[in-house]
Amino acid sequence: MRRELRRPVEVSGWIISDDGQSKPCMVSNLSPTGAKLTVLSRDDLPAEFTVSVEGSRHRSRLVWRAGLHVGIEFLPDVPAAARPRVTLKPAPICG
Repeated sequence: MRRELRRPVEVSGWIISDDGQSKPCMVSNLSPTGAKLTVLSRDDLPAEFTVSVEGSRHRSRLVWRAGLHVGIEFLPDVPAAARPRVTLKPAPICG
């Protein structure tokens, strides 16, 4: 169950990586703690990035991905140097 109720929206936004590169996205729902985004391609997204939407910037982390849809959680305003490093490992190949 979600901590916060998400409101449906249809607004454009930007995903901004730490190296300054940006990708457009559409925000389809939004809450004080996160959002659902639709991206234009299946390109990899970093584990953490900044989202710019409705005139605000939110440091965010990727929570889930299904095709072109992604769920993100907004992170508290903590300097990057103080946050633990997150390392994503590829899933093992079975078979």
